Amino acid sequence: MTSSSAEARSSTGSTIRSSPTRLMLLWAVPAGLAITVAGALVAWLAVDGMAALSALVGGVLSLGVFGLGIVAIRGLLSGPGQIVMSGAFFVFLVQIALTGGVLFLLSRSDQVSLMALGLTFIVVGLAVQAGTVVGALRARVSLDVDPGAAPSVSVAPTTKGVDR
Repeated sequence: MTSSSAEARSSTGSTIRSSPTRLMLLWAVPAGLAITVAGALVAWLAVDGMAALSALVGGVLSLGVFGLGIVAIRGLLSGPGQIVMSGAFFVFLVQIALTGGVLFLLSRSDQVSLMALGLTFIVVGLAVQAGTVVGALRARVSLDVDPGAAPSVSVAPTTKGVDR
């Protein structure tokens, strides 16, 4: 097909680009799911079934929090540019508050293995972030620039603000 995995051929033969959000989720979610299952398996083999269940909860919680963060950032990027940075910080604060609240409630239970839950949450979170970066990089549009060609855009000084 083509060298970019961000492109797909339609029935008419034209090239359709996937959205960056879709590619980020496409790379982040499978990586997070694989690590969630691996973390649960390791916890089950190392400790017991309750630790495996705790690891599953930690992985799913991490996938949910960071996956919703990707979708929220997409919404921010489609809005006015002035709110992107403050909006991204707000999304981060909501992620931290949500995670902290859920972890606090789970820590009050004697049935939860916090070590398995926490380790799986962190490792899945890192995998989701790495998958997000890979997806974003694959969604970039490459430009073919001829270095020998003359620039097609000229910059002319403006007279805005100049007294005549």
